[in-house]
Amino acid sequence: MIYLLEQISYFPLSFTIVLINTIVFFILSFGRIPSEFVSYNYDKIIGEKQVWRIVTSTFSHFSIIHILFNLGSLWGMRQVELIGQETLGSHSFHSVMEYFKITFLLLVFSTLFITVTYFCLVKFMKWENYRQVNIVGYSGVLFGMMTMSILQNGISSKGSSMFGLNLPNILMPFMSLILTQMLIPQASFVGHLGGIVGAFITYYGILIWMLDVVFIVIFSLTALVLLASAGWTIFKNRNSITVPSFIKRAWQKISSVFRRGSNTIRNGVINQHPQEQEQVFSDEDEEELPDRRNNV
Repeated sequence: MIYLLEQISYFPLSFTIVLINTIVFFILSFGRIPSEFVSYNYDKIIGEKQVWRIVTSTFSHFSIIHILFNLGSLWGMRQVELIGQETLGSHSFHSVMEYFKITFLLLVFSTLFITVTYFCLVKFMKWENYRQVNIVGYSGVLFGMMTMSILQNGISSKGSSMFGLNLPNILMPFMSLILTQMLIPQASFVGHLGGIVGAFITYYGILIWMLDVVFIVIFSLTALVLLASAGWTIFKNRNSITVPSFIKRAWQKISSVFRRGSNTIRNGVINQHPQEQEQVFSDEDEEELPDRRNNV
């Protein structure tokens, strides 16, 4: 337990991402929200401009095995958080920005890789079924982080053994990609490969010249685009949106608490309950009491 708390103090950003994924998982599970509502969908993103799905699909999981595997892998690759740190656990503004840059860029590049690949499959190969493929999970970012971790240690670092073969570290993400696809055929091969490709572009290209202030500007603009997209989707589908039952129940409970526990102020006068009004009126006003009640 002490070791775990110590690790959380060293890697608070990784723990925060784990926490966010866990909270989203419970919200989706208890709210019984279907995966199609938050997943990556080529037709929805390109055709209906629902680009907010890029974020919701990444942080969404609908299987306990899926989320446990992903979060375990994320915590196992928490060393990526050390990029930008001078010493272990010495978080500075720059080191925090470096981690968010990596996460943001891997998310963007893995999604962009999926979109470009599906566009080619639909446009040139005429494989129309890829229009309606739904993808969820943090796996694309995780494959990118695995590659980033290897690149950080150096491509020429000592190799690892897999199935008795001593392979260079740089091949490990690709071997994991193939192994994952063999064990879980429904896994998104394109999404995972996009994370690996995104890691190379991030590590050897964009991460070098992207200053903290540049990242903040780009991130802010991206957030505005996502919010605008979400707002447009809500406005466009305002007549057909169904509020999840757990939100309705929570709202009803909150409303009932406020109705019971507060007095209503009208025209600057606190309207008290009838029992309280009877205590305020004096004996000489008892004859007017029925009229006053009728006016309320």
